Amino acid sequence: MSQGEPRSPGKRNFRDIGYDGTRLKYGSNLGVLSGGLGQLTDGILGKNANWNDTNDTEWESWVGWRDRSTRNPTVTFRFDTWRVFSYIRFHIVNHFGNEKLLFGKLVVSFSNDGEYYSWKVVYEPSRDKRMDKDRAFWIEVDTKDNVGKFVTCDFFYYGYWILLSEVEFVSSMLKFSFF
Repeated sequence: MSQGEPRSPGKRNFRDIGYDGTRLKYGSNLGVLSGGLGQLTDGILGKNANWNDTNDTEWESWVGWRDRSTRNPTVTFRFDTWRVFSYIRFHIVNHFGNEKLLFGKLVVSFSNDGEYYSWKVVYEPSRDKRMDKDRAFWIEVDTKDNVGKFVTCDFFYYGYWILLSEVEFVSSMLKFSFF
């Protein structure tokens, strides 16, 4: 995935500071995170914080991307075995009217090899979710029991920012049966 971004010079940033994999850097670009785990899977939920208080330490639990710097952020998860995915849950924060931190659309793709993605689920938050403001909450996406070892989440902006603090998968190991 693309590394999260600083909010503004000298202010709290939304980078994944807990990432334990490879951090690739391209010149002055924020870089790409690959081959590890970080804040999106650490079990620590981000808390709601005042968006106007840019020095609030509560923002450190969030990973975020801004539309001017990262076009439609993508996060890919790799699992050790083939899995049947029932749901994906995203812990998000929404400050409707300020920066609109809830994504506008999400495309979830599934692959067995990480190169060819043959199944997709498209999710668009309801108007009620978009209007649910000034709090952190879970969004649950039905992944319709799609199967794969790789899951890619392509986020599309609704406002200026997308912030996530946690991603959870509801899945089971794929069991093969032969007749």
